[in-house]
Amino acid sequence: MVYQVVIRTLATLAALALWATPAFADKQPLTLGIEDSWPPYANSKGQGISRNLVEAAMEAVEHPVEFVVKPYARVLRDVESGLLDGGFNVTRQASTEARFLFGQEPLLKASASYYFAPGKALPVESPAQIPAGTRIALILDYEYGNDYEQERLRLLEYRVASQRQIIKMLLAGRVDMAIMFDEVLECTLTQMELPADALKRGAVNHVSDIYVAFRRDDEQSQAHAEMLDEGLQRIHRQGRYTQLAEQHQPSDCNP
Repeated sequence: MVYQVVIRTLATLAALALWATPAFADKQPLTLGIEDSWPPYANSKGQGISRNLVEAAMEAVEHPVEFVVKPYARVLRDVESGLLDGGFNVTRQASTEARFLFGQEPLLKASASYYFAPGKALPVESPAQIPAGTRIALILDYEYGNDYEQERLRLLEYRVASQRQIIKMLLAGRVDMAIMFDEVLECTLTQMELPADALKRGAVNHVSDIYVAFRRDDEQSQAHAEMLDEGLQRIHRQGRYTQLAEQHQPSDCNP
């Protein structure tokens, strides 16, 4: 335990020393919004896999970054209004490309599946097979793939702010199904002290390419996106990306 504390302290001091060097000190920090309800990628404090990847990428290009933790819908609005330089975790699809500017390198990939209350699964393999009028629980302003976008007007969407709300709605019978990201559900069930099989998992709805989204009408956004791309490419080459993406800490699932 003492050894781990010493190692963490040394790592923190090394990071602070790096950020205090002229290479960092004379640069305007990039201000990014991070959502607060998507563990293990971003928990309520904004900690998790996504933040670790962005921090490592920006460190690799020696550019400071500051994070602001907010609900996902607020992150998107604040990027569009110019209060933030960018925000994540945003699925890149037609609807978001119309609103934001993206780089070439995805931050990560995440799969999302259909979920049902036990004993109430529907025979659904794709968005087109969801019966018209189905009550479906989703997160406010989340994106669920281009195929889902084409079908959503046939459905009764219940958009809420948190994963916990979706789970409670399913178990209470207030909705017929939900689309949830698989690792996020696993973390949230752990937080709620519910068994891993509390919900019935169905087919995969889509696999999202998750990005940092930048303000479309900001003349600096292209440079910011290219800088992040370069940082992600560097940590891929160094082998750091795989380590950070695949080995999240138990604390990433904390409420």
